[in-house]
Formats: sequence, structure tokens, C-alpha cells
Amino acid sequence: MTETRFSSQYSRLSLKVDADLSKSTSITGYIESDFLGFQPANAFQTANSDSPRLRLFFGDVKHGKWEFLGGQAWSLLTPNRVGLSPMPADIFTTLNEDPNFQVELIWARQPQVRVVYHPTSHWAIGVSLENPQQFAPGSVVFPSAFFNSQFDNGSGSTSAPSSATNTAVPNLHPDVIVKTAFDGKAWGHDFHLEAAGLLRSFKVSNNLTTPDTTNTITGGGGSVNLNFEIIKNLHMIVNSFYSDGGGRYIFGLGPDAIVKPNGTLSAVHSGSGIGGFEWQTTPRYMFYGYYGGA
Repeated sequence: MTETRFSSQYSRLSLKVDADLSKSTSITGYIESDFLGFQPANAFQTANSDSPRLRLFFGDVKHGKWEFLGGQAWSLLTPNRVGLSPMPADIFTTLNEDPNFQVELIWARQPQVRVVYHPTSHWAIGVSLENPQQFAPGSVVFPSAFFNSQFDNGSGSTSAPSSATNTAVPNLHPDVIVKTAFDGKAWGHDFHLEAAGLLRSFKVSNNLTTPDTTNTITGGGGSVNLNFEIIKNLHMIVNSFYSDGGGRYIFGLGPDAIVKPNGTLSAVHSGSGIGGFEWQTTPRYMFYGYYGGA
């Protein structure tokens, strides 16, 4: 069987607004969207009416050495190219055109409240409270159907007829992410080095006990990422991540946790890594390649 298909869904619209309120205070507003939202059933009959999707929408205030962000942005856990900047050009999401990015890439775009402190022009420290979501795909078998609605099963639909819908999943508290980044030079070459930590909690109601009980566990993870200019315009990228309950951030390739036969939770160990290069050979040409695994 064959298929021929053109698409404009990955087309993007964005708007960035900057303003200086004083010598030490500036604000930035940013919104970005594409057309990869839910597709109508008759999309390819007459009018290819691809629905718009919110990607990013946040406000950022810088005052002296402090920076405050609120809204939907790339997760602070997503690797940076520069400092802890929330702007898409300063985030490492590879140069791939495929909207599904790259296996291993640690990322999320979700609502958050973020505070960043800049001790120097080269060093930044930040903490972010971000939208949580208990995730266990349909491949996970629970000891009782009672647990199905307590996890996002990756259906991608708010009207999924069975198991969980995205809006029905309970969550104990926001995901807590801390991160520090340093941008400098080594032997005359630019580099970006960062380390991040993740704290998450999971909770379920357990009907396998009499009376019903609840079970709560806490998991977390960490990452270390490096972007180093080996020679002029040739950058080496190395990213790593390991967690106890962080599967959702690895592109949802694995579950955050499972439910044991007695109805209690157990976080799943998950890790990933990516290595690659980006080479700006001329102002007009760039070569790049990555390899990732989870």
C-alpha cells in the first residue's frame, strides 16, 4: 500500500514583544503556535482545516539579577544552548525538522512558574514548578481496572472511551525542577555546561485493601548536559538523564510508575542519552547528526 500526502500542519506563527520598564527591569512576552492540534475527521475531503495548537505562551520579567517567568514554556529540564533562557532559539531541541524531534531528548512544553537568579553574566541558577502528570501507557497492565483512570495512558484524547483521559488524572503536587548552567570558554572555545534535578510524587487510591487506602511515593532524576565547540563552528553535544519515575520526560517512551499486585506503587527506573555534532561550515551551510537511546 502507498500514500501520498502534503501537509502545512507544522507551519508556525509566533510573536515576541519586549519592553524596558527601567534601567534594571525589562519584560518579554512570547506566543508560538502551529496547526498540529486535533484534526477533524473530514480534514482531507475538501477543506484541510488543521486546527491550531498552543505551543508556547509566557511572560518573562528580568529585574537586576533576578528573572521571573509564568506561562507555558519549554520545561526547565529541556537542555539549553545558552544559560537558562526560555526562548526557543536558546533551547536544544536538535535541528531536526520532524516535529517528533529525537529519541532520548528530554523535553516538555507545559505551564510553569519559574525563578532564575544570575550571580554573574555567565552563571545562572533556577527553580521551576511545572504541570505534573502521572503517566503509564496502555502497555502497562494494572492489577485492577480500578487504577486505569488514575494514570494518563497516552491516548492523547480528552474523550478516550476507556482508561484515563488527560484531564481525569490525579496529581499530588507540581513537578519541581532545579537547574544550573554555566557558559564560558575553555582553551579559547565556547562551551555550555548544565546540571538539573527533578522531583516528582505519585499517588493512587488502592481498592485492593479493606478498607480502601492510598499509597504515595516520591521519585526524581537528574541530568548533565554539555555543548562544546571543539574547533571553530563545530560543536559537540552530549546529554544524559537518569531517573526513578521520570519516564514521561523521555518523550513518554516509558511509564513513570507501575502498580504492584498489592496495589502499591513502584517507580520505574528510566534513563536516556544523546550524542551528536553541529557544524556550521559556511554562513549558508550546516551539517549535523545525532544518536540517541532510551
